[in-house]
Amino acid sequence: MNQPFQCFCAQGFPGIQPFLAHLCQAHRLLYPFPRDVDQFRQFLQRCNGPALLSPEHNQDKISFRDAALEEALAVVTAERQTLRAGFQRQCLFCQDEVEGLEPYFAHLWDTHGLNCGNLDNLVSVESFLDAVEHRQAYLQCLNCDKQFGDPATLRTHMRKKKHFRIHPRNSSFDRFWLVNYLRPDQPWATQPWAQAVEDGTEGESNSDEEENAEGWSGWKEQETELARCLLCSESVAAERVVGHMKDAHSFDLLSCFDTLDCDVYKCIKTVNYIRCKTTKNVCWRCEFVGDDREALLEHLSVAEHRFVSKSDRFLEDDTYLATDEEDQVALSWLIGSVLNCAPADGTIADAEDSP
Repeated sequence: MNQPFQCFCAQGFPGIQPFLAHLCQAHRLLYPFPRDVDQFRQFLQRCNGPALLSPEHNQDKISFRDAALEEALAVVTAERQTLRAGFQRQCLFCQDEVEGLEPYFAHLWDTHGLNCGNLDNLVSVESFLDAVEHRQAYLQCLNCDKQFGDPATLRTHMRKKKHFRIHPRNSSFDRFWLVNYLRPDQPWATQPWAQAVEDGTEGESNSDEEENAEGWSGWKEQETELARCLLCSESVAAERVVGHMKDAHSFDLLSCFDTLDCDVYKCIKTVNYIRCKTTKNVCWRCEFVGDDREALLEHLSVAEHRFVSKSDRFLEDDTYLATDEEDQVALSWLIGSVLNCAPADGTIADAEDSP
């Protein structure tokens, strides 16, 4: 597993982890920790290195993106079946041994204030935790990269500076978030849930009470991830956007996903295509153009055009894999819903029960 890798730029690496981090950080080529390393090597040999390193957008980059997204989705699916069935690991910041994937990340947040975003959007979970642990072993701050002489000083620094968070401009971690594979040309810093750091809303605290907080959790501030409805201009909590569309507009997006057999690529295209059409007040079924959004909503209701079909032509157009920035948060939740497809009956878990 620790065999050397050589990048397209001729730089060598002792193992796959630093190689993947280099691809991500130096060349914006995102790829998850592969399920089969030998197959990954064969894939790299087939790639056109000069084209991938070119600053110009080209077909080779699109092919690499599609292959990386396919692998990332497969990795997430496999992890949901294995890690969530029997995950146990010692905390990155204390001696507690935690069982269960969700309890582990809840512990990181509740006890230490480490915000990793939506767990369903995380790819290569154990590689991600290893990368964080590696920084801790080298006494390096997660947020500012500053190195310290001992663990106690590092811990004090991270608590006082509120640095229990990966800085959004640390592009070496981009490969661990599924939403980034949709638009690898966009850095993680554009993700809305990370915007608080960029806006400077997190900073140093001088409170004596906080100085002495043993759990480091007195300062935590949970952001609400907002997503805009596909049919109207209202923004709601990301995990509620599916329920909003069903309650307010009688549009069952998860039923549409079920129609598409939970094919993640087609589900992503569906979200992007519907957004593209409704933004112009155009019906995605018959090209009816409304004078305004209310007219479009009335048409969708009267004509009963709130559905998709497996034969829809837009599903063959890879243009609709590209996601607008405002939809990235919603897609991270929707992808989680897609991955909750029950293999026994092919249906999607109800939005109320989705994580």
